[in-house]
Amino acid sequence: MPVSLADLAVKAFDVDSQRNSHIAKSVIGHFKDPEMTAQAKVKLNEVLKKFEMPPIGEPNILEGTLTCS
Repeated sequence: MPVSLADLAVKAFDVDSQRNSHIAKSVIGHFKDPEMTAQAKVKLNEVLKKFEMPPIGEPNILEGTLTCS
């Protein structure tokens, strides 16, 4: 990408691409993440173990995806 377009590209990421939909930032921004109860965490970890995934809170890198390294 030409350097002359970099500022415009950065500004584009600030625009809500879903602004006229039910999932606009202005709509979903009012919802708070629900608190995870100990019971829910136990149940979710059981499912994760079944699929050989690490438990909640443990690092996990999915092969073939982007990483920071």
